Amino acid sequence: MIGVTLNELKKGGVPAEIAVQSLEGDMYISYAMVDGELQAIVTESGERLRARSIAQMHTMLSDVEISEARLMIDSPYDEMIGIESSRGVVGMPLAW
Repeated sequence: MIGVTLNELKKGGVPAEIAVQSLEGDMYISYAMVDGELQAIVTESGERLRARSIAQMHTMLSDVEISEARLMIDSPYDEMIGIESSRGVVGMPLAW
């Protein structure tokens, strides 16, 4: 899997822009903006960095200097009421 490791983010020397995606089942995965692209944050073994809460993700990323954090939510509301979704993923700033 292509991605960026926590150690690479820690050593980067530049504050990272982070996106935390909320998935069904109280699961969160994270991305970092690297060279203008969102890349998955992975462990040293190459597995996706996963958490069960935003607070747990915050703890996992506590050694990374973060300039901006956003929560990404894929809202199925439009589909549930029978109209085509125009929004896709909704993003909101996180107080990090």
